Amino acid sequence: MARLKPIAKERRHPVDYRDELEHEAIVEILSDLPDDHILIYAYYTAAQSTASTFSMTHLVGASRMDIVERLSDAAFAGISRIAHGCATTRTDGTLRPLTRRRR
Repeated sequence: MARLKPIAKERRHPVDYRDELEHEAIVEILSDLPDDHILIYAYYTAAQSTASTFSMTHLVGASRMDIVERLSDAAFAGISRIAHGCATTRTDGTLRPLTRRRR
């Protein structure tokens, strides 16, 4: 299988909230699936069903609970970064603190 890459920002579904680290974790997880798996197709076509990492789990099903758990872990890590006021906007994957606007 060819090395998978995160879907480009401009091709992502409009409600996709994930940061670059989460997208990198997702493609690492997807690389463990067969090339023709529906989850890979859905991710790279920017389907609404893949706009959330948690919603991606229903495309895997109970037969691959290891993938479901890894996707959940990636989602929780992304939520944790958001909750702790960090964003990954740098191309090297380092975290940059969010700046808050003053009212």
